[in-house]
Amino acid sequence: MGTRSELLARALLDSGSQVNVISERLCQMLKLKRRTICVPITGVGQAELVAKHAVRSTISSRVTDVMIGMEFLVLKRMTSELPCVTAPITHWKIPHEHQLVDPQFNTSGRIDLLLGAEHFFSILYAREMKRVTLGPQLPILVDSVFGWIVSGKNASLQQKRSVKCCTVTTPVKLEEMLERFWKVESCSEQLAWSKEEQDCEEDLKRTHSRADDGRYIVQLSKQPNFDRMLGESRTAALDKHRKLENRLERNPNMKEQYHTFMKEYLDMGHMRKLTDEEKQAEANGMEGRAQPTVFYLPHQAVLKESSTTTKLRVVFDASACSSSGYSLNDVLLMGPVIQDELLHVLVRFRKHAVALVGM
Repeated sequence: MGTRSELLARALLDSGSQVNVISERLCQMLKLKRRTICVPITGVGQAELVAKHAVRSTISSRVTDVMIGMEFLVLKRMTSELPCVTAPITHWKIPHEHQLVDPQFNTSGRIDLLLGAEHFFSILYAREMKRVTLGPQLPILVDSVFGWIVSGKNASLQQKRSVKCCTVTTPVKLEEMLERFWKVESCSEQLAWSKEEQDCEEDLKRTHSRADDGRYIVQLSKQPNFDRMLGESRTAALDKHRKLENRLERNPNMKEQYHTFMKEYLDMGHMRKLTDEEKQAEANGMEGRAQPTVFYLPHQAVLKESSTTTKLRVVFDASACSSSGYSLNDVLLMGPVIQDELLHVLVRFRKHAVALVGM
């Protein structure tokens, strides 16, 4: 039996959803075993996407002993942050004896789970549903096996521009699935770019430059709210660095190769040591801020004795999570794939009598 991982996550109850959904982020943090699937998902306005993996996990209450095993589809992201803005609740009269499932329900935040119709009414005590009214134009409290849930209308948020709707269905239409299969197999001229890919392309055009030695210099293309997403990373990076030093002390040969590699990085200007003034400026900049403005990139040694060239490589881990749960990779824009697909290359290769290959 492996060690069971437990994480506190925010869930959304949706009686109109035919499936349960878990975010890619939470799935990775829990290290859940995946099963490959291909399930089309349709939302409001017939917006479609495909779930490629399914997992099984158990959800449990933070205030009761209830535990429920569920099957989840894995999606990169199921909805934007909910509620759309943080709502003031100082004037709400919430009974102190009622333990809320989410004490921070009024704070805008990430949703990592969507619980659908399969378990909706079993969670809400369908036979004896208890409700508490908070007041006119305010939500109500509904009792559940996980504690009290806040649901309903909040008049103070009615003037906000964005509206969230999360109902999802899984249509199974053979004709449509067959049509999508042929579209995937066809050699289209160019696939349409997503909004994120377009933003990344525009940011690259706007910020890139060329150095005097001919090398191109590009900035990291960041998500619009990256400074709010990225958490503190120095503590985790230092902890990994100490473990790395202990490992190198036990292997003098690896230590020598590692130091040689890092010295090359210093000599080439790829990195430099922070000055005391910069450290102090960073510490001063953090005062009064919820999030830092820097990310410390952990690194480790990968030794491959069978290699005939470079036996040791230094791997930098941009997927390491910060204190907010987001990594550097998570807060960067993902650009489009600009390489030709292998299928297209092979098809073009067969069209000519003579082919030249460059190494």
